[in-house]
Amino acid sequence: MKQVRVMRYAAIRNNQLISDNPTMVFSGSNADRFLEEAYGFLQLIYPKFYKMDSLCKTALLASGALLAQTDLLKKYAPAEVGITLSTRHSSLDTDLKYAESMKTASSPSLFVYTLPNVAAGEISIRHGLQGETCCFIEDFFNAKLHTDYVDQLLALGAVKCCLSGWVDFFENKAEAFFYLAEYSDSENYPLHQSSILDTKYQSIWKS
Repeated sequence: MKQVRVMRYAAIRNNQLISDNPTMVFSGSNADRFLEEAYGFLQLIYPKFYKMDSLCKTALLASGALLAQTDLLKKYAPAEVGITLSTRHSSLDTDLKYAESMKTASSPSLFVYTLPNVAAGEISIRHGLQGETCCFIEDFFNAKLHTDYVDQLLALGAVKCCLSGWVDFFENKAEAFFYLAEYSDSENYPLHQSSILDTKYQSIWKS
């Protein structure tokens, strides 16, 4: 019997990028250069990366690690893959920089990133995904929110696969916990349950 399962995960924390698809661990030299170093490590080809704000860079790197060596569009149509994100600080890091720029001349390049859902948009563009997207503001990674929302999307047939998880950037601290959920009858993958996601999330943050 097919059930919604977590097919793989990727995370960013403490200047480290980790993923089980394939198994990888990258440690940056320092917080100031971590995002650029991780970009080089993943060998992503996305010239726009250097123009993006740090929240979008974090989301793009986590999604790049999550989907490494995976071509979702061979299995699903672009509109069948959704993106569900949550964040604590939203675009505050960029908002503050934009507010500072207004003291002299407002920066259009900063203004375009003063909404957190732009991160989902950058993921969509990079990977060619066109399914439903949303971005929640939460104080922490709320596993129940994600499982309930994603399960509903899948049950209603709004999408057949969903990239979901937490991404945050503030005061030079990048965090992400992304996973891919879809229907599967393979018991090799854990069920898409909040308790299982919480355990995985906590184990990563304690490692």
